[in-house]
Amino acid sequence: MIAKILTSDAEPAARALDAILWIESKLDSRDYEALTQLPRLGQEQPAIYTQTPSHAVEKPTPMMVKNNLKHLITQKGVYHSDIAVATGIPRSTIARVCKFGDLQACFVPAICGYFGIAPQQLLTSDLTRPADTSETSPHHDAPSQPEAENQPSPVKCEKTFDDMIVQHDPAAVAETIAQNLAGMMFERNLTANGLALKAGIASPQCYKTLKKEAVPKQDTLSKLAKALDVTEVQILDPRRENVVPNPSLVKANLNSIIAHHGIASSTYFVRFCRMDSKIMHEVLATGDISALQAHRIVRTEGERFSVRQLVMEDITAMYPPAPVLNPLVISRNLQSIGWERGLYPAEIARMAGISPMSAVAYAQARSRRIDRNLLTEVARALGISLAELADPARPEITVTPFFKTNLEHLINSSGMAPTPLGEACGIELRVQRTLLGGTDPNPHQVAKLARFFHVSPRDLLMTDLRGFHSPPDQRQAQNRDQQSAQVSENNADADDPSGEERESAEPICCSIERCSGT
Repeated sequence: MIAKILTSDAEPAARALDAILWIESKLDSRDYEALTQLPRLGQEQPAIYTQTPSHAVEKPTPMMVKNNLKHLITQKGVYHSDIAVATGIPRSTIARVCKFGDLQACFVPAICGYFGIAPQQLLTSDLTRPADTSETSPHHDAPSQPEAENQPSPVKCEKTFDDMIVQHDPAAVAETIAQNLAGMMFERNLTANGLALKAGIASPQCYKTLKKEAVPKQDTLSKLAKALDVTEVQILDPRRENVVPNPSLVKANLNSIIAHHGIASSTYFVRFCRMDSKIMHEVLATGDISALQAHRIVRTEGERFSVRQLVMEDITAMYPPAPVLNPLVISRNLQSIGWERGLYPAEIARMAGISPMSAVAYAQARSRRIDRNLLTEVARALGISLAELADPARPEITVTPFFKTNLEHLINSSGMAPTPLGEACGIELRVQRTLLGGTDPNPHQVAKLARFFHVSPRDLLMTDLRGFHSPPDQRQAQNRDQQSAQVSENNADADDPSGEERESAEPICCSIERCSGT
C-alpha cells in the first residue's frame, strides 16, 4: 500500500500519507472517533498538530523545556501525580524534568497529548510569553458565556506529601524537616535515639534526617509526627518558630537565677539541679545548653517558666538579686522582732519548724554559716520577706534605761496598788520589784506591760513617756471629772434665774472698766 502511494502522483500521495499519520496519532491517543473520517481521505484533512502563535526559538534547550512544562502545570492546575496517572510516565521523571529540563524523546508525545499542544510548542516555543495576536483561529474561539458557566470547574486534588517533596527543592525540604524536628525534640527533651525508639524507626535513619542528609518517606514522617504528637504539616512548615537557644540570654538567665538564690553556682548545680559542676560552668561561660540541662533547671525552679523562656527570652526580672545576709544584721532584726511581738528565739524557731538552737545562734550572732533556706522559712513564719529580715535599715528595738523610768511613771500614774496592778497586767509583785530594781525584762513581760498600758513596745523600751503620756486610768479619771464638772455647771445655771442677767451684764461692766481705764 505504501508502494502504491509512493508511485502515485506527488500531491495525492503526500495527502494520503499525511492522513495515515494523522489517524495513527489519533489512535495512539485513544481518539477512536477519528476512524469515522477514513472514507473522506480524498478531502483536505486538518493538520496533525494545531499551531498557536508564540515566541519561537531556534534550538530547544533544557531551560526552555523546564520553563514550558512548569508553565503548563501551573496553568492547568494539576500536580505531578495527576500527570503520572494520565500519561503513565513515572512521577520522579516528571519532577526531574521540572527541575533540570532533561526530557526524553519517548515521553514527548504523551506529555504533549496530555496538555493538548504540539511538540514544536513544547520544545521550540516560549509558552510563558505568548505572542500578542489580534486574530483568533476558529478552532480556538472562546466559548460563549452560557457554555462557560455550564462547564464544571476542574477539581483540584489535595496536595500530598510526595507532591510537596517533588515541587520544592529537596535540600530546602530536608533543612526544614531537620530544623523542626530539632526544635520539637528540644521542647520534649528527646534525643535522636529516643525519638527513633519512640517512632519505631532505625536510629541511622533518624540521624540522617537530623543531619539534613535525607528526606524521610511519607510513612516515616507519619511515625515521627505521631511520636512527637504533632501533624506532618507542622514538621514541613518552614515558618515554624522552633526553640533555638540564644547563648547570651541563657547566660544572663542562669546568672540571675543563681544570684537570686544567693549561693555559689557550684552549690546550685550540684545540690539543687543534681548536675556536674564542671559541665555547667562551661554552660555559664558559653551559653551552649542542652535540652536535658534546660529541662532539669526548669524542674528545679518549680516550672515557674518554660524551656522556651529559659533559652529564648529574658526572665531576669523574675529573679531579682538576693539580699546580702549579714549575721550581725540578722541578729539585730531577730531580737527587734522578738521585742516587738513578745517572742523568744525558740518560739520563732517552733513557728518556722527549725531547730531552736539554730534560731538562738542566729539571734545571738553566733552562727558561722548562713543558711538562706532556713532564714527564708523564718521570714515566712514571721510574715515578712527575707529582704525585710536582712534589711540593715530596719529600726532597732532594744532595752534602754528609759524602761525603768517609764515603768515607774506608768505604775504611779495608774493610781492602782501594786498587787491589783500585778493581777491586772499578769506580772507578779515580786517581778515588778525586780524590774523596778533595774533588771532587764524579757519579751513576754514587755508584751504584757505594753498591752496593759496601751503603749508600743518601742515606746516602752526606748522613749521617755514622763513628759507626754497619760495612763488609761488617769485619762478615764480626768474624763469623769470633766463630765461631773459639766453636769454641776448645768445644774447651777438652771437653779440661778439671774444667770442670764449676769451674762448680759458682764460685757457691760467690762466695757465700762475699759472705758474708765482709757
